[in-house]
Amino acid sequence: MPDRNPNKTVPTQVASIVSDEHALAVAREFVESIRGGAARRDLEKVLPHQEFADFTRSGLGILNVPRDLGGPEVSYRTLLETIRLIASADSSIAQIALTHWSGIEMLRRWAPPALRERLLRRVILGDLLGNASKDARPSRSGDRHGTFLSLDENGARMSGEKAFATGSLLADWLYVMCSSGKSAGSDLVAFIDVRRAGLAIHDNWDGVGQRTTASGNVTLDSVFLDPGEYFEMTLTDSGESALFSGVSHLLHSGIELGLGDGALRETLDILRTEATPPRGSDAMAAVEDPLTLSAVGELVISQHTAERAAFRAADTLDAAKASDRPHAGEVLFAVCEAKIVTERFALNSATTLFELCGSRVATRSRNLDRYWRDARTHSLHDASRWKTVTLGQAALNGRRPDAFTLGHPFTAITPQEPSVAAVAD
Repeated sequence: MPDRNPNKTVPTQVASIVSDEHALAVAREFVESIRGGAARRDLEKVLPHQEFADFTRSGLGILNVPRDLGGPEVSYRTLLETIRLIASADSSIAQIALTHWSGIEMLRRWAPPALRERLLRRVILGDLLGNASKDARPSRSGDRHGTFLSLDENGARMSGEKAFATGSLLADWLYVMCSSGKSAGSDLVAFIDVRRAGLAIHDNWDGVGQRTTASGNVTLDSVFLDPGEYFEMTLTDSGESALFSGVSHLLHSGIELGLGDGALRETLDILRTEATPPRGSDAMAAVEDPLTLSAVGELVISQHTAERAAFRAADTLDAAKASDRPHAGEVLFAVCEAKIVTERFALNSATTLFELCGSRVATRSRNLDRYWRDARTHSLHDASRWKTVTLGQAALNGRRPDAFTLGHPFTAITPQEPSVAAVAD
């Protein structure tokens, strides 16, 4: 049987992760191995084939696999810190990891038991999950997706085109979403082997940022599916749906937090070792200039604010997961706030890098603008401008958002749920 991805270096053995502390130690070691090549990979658009062989070999790909299937099932706090660390070095690699971990969350919550066990055991052996959710063209029928299944006597066939398929060029399996033709908010999800006849992945992502996410368009031409290879996923106003959506948004916040960390790290290093005082300053060194010190202080405040919001959201998700009756509003408000403040920190940190360090950092060869390009590109995946509206709706009108959009349609907060003010305490 041919390799699913002919360019992939298949890991010979996947390491076990025995605890949350072990997971973070492995993550730190992995991050140091990828940091040095990040600027070149972005500049030359070199896809991280070897880096993801190392990622899966290290055991980082199984962090949220359930314990009953042999995974470590680390806390969401640990998963957040892991993606933050990775994004501080290379946010494209973090984005692919997010897609993989989100696929695991989807399988564990909605997949039929047989499919769940089969695919998660493949993940434990080193397989990578990629995403093909976003339609290349909007649906004209009012359905959420423009990709549909057609049934025949033997099974089903899927046809359509997806865009922004993160990780698809490295993946072994793609999770593809399409409309079920049932009620709004109900989707069908298929996990498809990338070798399946009729499925083609195109290396056509040309974004200004996150250039090496192994993304592109995916075309599906009457791709055959057995009945056990797809399932219905319904995002309702339940706590379980909010948990799934919340994990995805938490990980996106972790990428922004890591990007801000990475840019701040570069800023501090250059100020200490290379930069000179700005014109007009009477300081003898850049690190003694009062305006520079003030700007760095503001960045530290922004970083700490973003950290607190992100880790509060992670703790909220961990508590909700452990609860028999998780509150949807509590989870969604927490991740909304986290996404807003982490995005602001990332963009501010990436811009301030140039303001404080001057023209010496504006060379193409140093490629330090990748932090801003990555943060700006990543922020477009799920714009924060609606999230401030969501928090305002909760505070003023007692409404919480849809679990999928984190915006419309809004519904009334039940008396049992905490208000947005309580979440912020």
